[in-house]
Amino acid sequence: MSDYKRFVAYLYEYHGNTKGENRGFVRVEARNGSCQMGFQLKVISLPERTPLNVCGFVRIRDVLFGIPIGILRSGKNGISGRLLAPAVHMGDTAFSLKDLSGLLIRGPEGKIYATQWDDIPIDPGRFTTDPSVLQDPAPAESADETGSEIPPAFPATEAAAADTSETVRIASTEKIPDEKEALQSDPIPEPEGKETEAGKDGPSLPLPGAGSPEERWEILFSRFPHIRPFDDDEISDCVRLDLKDLPELRKAGWLISSNQFLLHGFYSYRHFLMGRSSSLGNVIILGVPGIFDIREQFMAGMFGFSGFKPARNQTGASGNTPFGYWYRQVQ
Repeated sequence: MSDYKRFVAYLYEYHGNTKGENRGFVRVEARNGSCQMGFQLKVISLPERTPLNVCGFVRIRDVLFGIPIGILRSGKNGISGRLLAPAVHMGDTAFSLKDLSGLLIRGPEGKIYATQWDDIPIDPGRFTTDPSVLQDPAPAESADETGSEIPPAFPATEAAAADTSETVRIASTEKIPDEKEALQSDPIPEPEGKETEAGKDGPSLPLPGAGSPEERWEILFSRFPHIRPFDDDEISDCVRLDLKDLPELRKAGWLISSNQFLLHGFYSYRHFLMGRSSSLGNVIILGVPGIFDIREQFMAGMFGFSGFKPARNQTGASGNTPFGYWYRQVQ
C-alpha cells in the first residue's frame, strides 16, 4: 500500500512566539487518499465545548500558510477528538498531506498549540490563512526562494475530480448525480426559512484582495438572497448561493471550489450557503446541505467540512436522520 503513512507528533503550547510546554500529541494516519488525525491534549483551562480551529501549514517563503483541517472542542479532561480530511487537495487547495510542515491549533484568547514536522522552528506570528501569499511576487517566475514550485490555490476541476473519484466512492456508495440527472429528478423540499428581498442589485463584489474579509462579506451579504435555516444564532446572516455564483465569489477572493462534496450537496438540494459563525469567533463559513449519517460524515470530513448543524424542523425520510448543513470556515 504505497500511499500508507502513519506517525505521531507532539503538540506544544506557544506563548507568543515562544515554544512552551508539551501538551499532548496527534496521531496521523493516511491511506487510500484519506487522512485521519487523532488528537489528545492535556488542557483543562478551557470551558467545555470551546471550539479550536485546526490548520495544517505550508511554508511559503517566510510565511506559514494555513489550510483548515477541522474543529476540535474541549472537554472536561482536556481536548481530544478525530478529524478526517482528504490526503490530497486539503482544504480545497492544491496542497497534499506530504506538503504540510506541521499543524497549528488556535483557541480563544490567543491560545496556540502547534507541532512542526521538519527541523525549522515555528513562529506563530507568521501564520496566516490569507491566500495572497500564494501569489508569485515575480510574475515571470513560479518558484519560492528555495526554488520549489508553488502550486496554485485551486486545482483544475477535472483534475480534482479525477484525483478524488476513488475516495468519494469509498466514502459513500450513493451515486453523485450529474447536472442533467439532477435537473430531471423530483425536487427535494428546501429547508424552512424566509428569503428576503435582498438580491443582486447591490454593490458589485470587489476584486481579489480588495478590502478586508469583513468588508468583502458585507458586500456579499448585500448581493445575495438571505435565508434563516437555523433555530438559533450560532450560524446567522446566511445567504443562499447557486453553483453559477462560484466564479463571481472566486473573483472576489473567496476560496471556494466546486469539489465533489459541494456538487453532491448542490445537486441534491439545489443550493448552498455562506454565513457567520458566532461559536467560531464570528468567522465566515461555507455550508453544504446534507443529512447526518456515517457515510456522509466521512465524505464531508474528506473535504474539510467537519461541522454539522441541523436545520430547523427538518428530519430525513426515516424521521431520525436530521437534515442540515455541513460547514467549514472559508477565507
